[in-house]
Amino acid sequence: MNFSEKWKLTQTEWNDIVTFPFHISYNLATADGVLNDEETIPYWDMVNALSLSDDDTAIVDIAKNIIDCRERSMDLSEIHGDMLLDKNLLDDEGFFNKKATIVDHYLPLLNLFDELNKEKIIEFCVYLAWETAAYYGQASNPIHEKEQIEFTNICKWLDVNPDYYYEDDKRDIYLKSLNLLEE
Repeated sequence: MNFSEKWKLTQTEWNDIVTFPFHISYNLATADGVLNDEETIPYWDMVNALSLSDDDTAIVDIAKNIIDCRERSMDLSEIHGDMLLDKNLLDDEGFFNKKATIVDHYLPLLNLFDELNKEKIIEFCVYLAWETAAYYGQASNPIHEKEQIEFTNICKWLDVNPDYYYEDDKRDIYLKSLNLLEE
């Protein structure tokens, strides 16, 4: 059984949802107007770690699919760009409406999953967004103001409270579960 069948999605729906973590990471990495190679490190570290999980959840299968794409030398940025073009999410200048892409395209896809899997995908993407924003910056101010705004917007568009993901050391616990933080 392939992943789209497993999660009762069409192949197109599955292919599109696989681009969601990339979309989140890319939005945060480019929020300040500059894309540094270092800003992709959290994406690949988190996806690699998650792909090794034994959890039978959609986000683990998404991570496994992303790793498979990389191993087959498939360019996720090209796949993502093609998806935005195919779904008519680009304007005449080639830019996409960030809110419409999440609210009108990704959120309906997330709603195809049961509540647990939807929450797991969002949880991963919230932590990915924050790790991407905080990864490359000045020691005194690691998160650029525009990245903070982008992070807040993404959470708002996904209808989640970012504070929920940081209370009671949830972020640290999550990253430790992926073996990305020392105990």
